[in-house]
Amino acid sequence: MKIAIVYNTDFYIWKLRRGLINALKEKSHNVYSICPDGNYVRLIESLGVVHIPIIVASKGINPLKDLKILLDLYKIFKMEKFDLIHTFTIKPNIYGAIAGRLAGIPAVVSSVAGLGYLFSEKEKSLKFWAINIIAKLPESISEKMLVFYLNKIRGRR
Repeated sequence: MKIAIVYNTDFYIWKLRRGLINALKEKSHNVYSICPDGNYVRLIESLGVVHIPIIVASKGINPLKDLKILLDLYKIFKMEKFDLIHTFTIKPNIYGAIAGRLAGIPAVVSSVAGLGYLFSEKEKSLKFWAINIIAKLPESISEKMLVFYLNKIRGRR
């Protein structure tokens, strides 16, 4: 299988997904990392992963920049013809799911490794509610959705 791991930073692929990459490589899968270039790209490539750079601003909302992420992912997915896309963090989840669907890739598996800074705020703004609605989009268009919330929830143990 040809599998893409999509993240908003190379650091997290190296620190958090190295075990996943090794397990996939042991099963003879072709693994690709799609994330911004950074200090950990060479280490990721040393695992036998093909790196494809993309620009993802992990914070902030800019419709033009976010549309560019979507279009860049779509072009990559269409060109590479992955069998599976595994996305992490909110922007890759949202835009990866949409781009995967548009590119005709049957399985987009998304994980959320936390609720993010926006969901940790006490006061819920209009921005919070808009992102909350958009963040549910991958669930409705992904073939598989895995969700792991790792943030501490206030008032609960």
